[in-house]
Amino acid sequence: VNGVLTTTWTGPTGTILGSSGAFPSSHMIGRSDATRVWNGRIAHVAVYTTELTAAEVLNNFNALRGRYGV
Repeated sequence: VNGVLTTTWTGPTGTILGSSGAFPSSHMIGRSDATRVWNGRIAHVAVYTTELTAAEVLNNFNALRGRYGV
C-alpha cells in the first residue's frame, strides 16, 4: 500500500471463485463494505510482483491515458 508491502500470499493460481461459483464481493476492487461502494468505473487494474518506481507509474499512466480520454 503506497509503496509498503502489507502482505504476501502463496497458493494456487487461476480464477478465484466463492463456494457458489460466483466471484465473492470480498474480492471486489473499490468496495470497503456493504454500504461504501465505488460509484464509478475502474478502467484498468494491474498487479505487479515488484514495487514500481515513480517513473514507472508515470510511464504506465502516460501509456494508457489516451485510451480513456485523460
